[in-house]
Amino acid sequence: MNIIIWNSRGVLKPNFQKHVRDLVRNHNPAIMVIMETRLGGERAREVTDRLPFDGAIHTETIGLTGGLWLLWNTDMVEIELLATTEQEIHVEVNVLSSNLSWFFTAI
Repeated sequence: MNIIIWNSRGVLKPNFQKHVRDLVRNHNPAIMVIMETRLGGERAREVTDRLPFDGAIHTETIGLTGGLWLLWNTDMVEIELLATTEQEIHVEVNVLSSNLSWFFTAI
C-alpha cells in the first residue's frame, strides 16, 4: 500500500491537478496527504471532488496559510476520523485487503 505526502504550497496553481493525477497514475496510492493547500471550506471540497480519490478530510486554513487534506480510495482503505484541528488530522486506517488496522496522523 502506497501513501504520498506532498507539501503543495498552494493547490490553485495551474498544474496542481495534473501533478496529482500523474502521481496517482505512477504510484497508485491508497492515501494522499496534501499540506499547505492554502484553501479550505467549500472551495477545498470543489477541488478535491475533481481529484482521483473518493474520500476526503479537509482542515481549515489559518488566514492564507496552512490547510491540510487527507485523501483516500475507499476501495483500498476505510478511514475513520478521530480528531482534527487546523493543523492536524488523526484517523484510524483499516486496510481492506488484510486485517491491518493502524492510526495515522498528518500534521
